[in-house]
Amino acid sequence: MTLELTKRQENILEKIIWKYIKEVQPISSNFLKEEYNLEISPATIRAELARLDEDGFLEQVHISGGRIPTNKAYRFFVDNLFKEDFIEFGKEEILKEAFEGFEGLKDISKFSYELTKILSSLSSNLVITYLENLDIFIKED
Repeated sequence: MTLELTKRQENILEKIIWKYIKEVQPISSNFLKEEYNLEISPATIRAELARLDEDGFLEQVHISGGRIPTNKAYRFFVDNLFKEDFIEFGKEEILKEAFEGFEGLKDISKFSYELTKILSSLSSNLVITYLENLDIFIKED
């Protein structure tokens, strides 16, 4: 059982997760080859998918079907988001100052809204905040 993923496995897993989140359909080796024009053969892609399957990152719903990410894959994906440039270099100070501005804020919905807005802006990603009876979705460009 592999303890660490190779760069190629990480790349394949990331593509599968993003596509699965978007399409909610099992992802096949042929699809990966065609959609992303990978520089490796379909047989190599299938071998990598089999390894990711064995290591618990993917599961195959049907014998001849594509694969879907497991909870382990999502956990790996989320844990590794922060190894990338999730928050652009130099913006860490802005985030720190923003948190200092929240001290003493008593309205949880206002706090949640402002925090969501700041994180979305700093990361240029969709940020979702959930509080019981309150959903906030913000995408900053």
